Amino acid sequence: MEYTLQVLYRLGMAWPVTSWDYLQRFMRALNGLGYFDEA
Repeated sequence: MEYTLQVLYRLGMAWPVTSWDYLQRFMRALNGLGYFDEA
């Protein structure tokens, strides 16, 4: 995986560090879809 990341970085692709705000929004979205509901 490290090799792939290096290749993508050299091609100009980079991702920002994941923020707590993003994680909270992601968890809310999953919760809204019922992902955490018991069957």
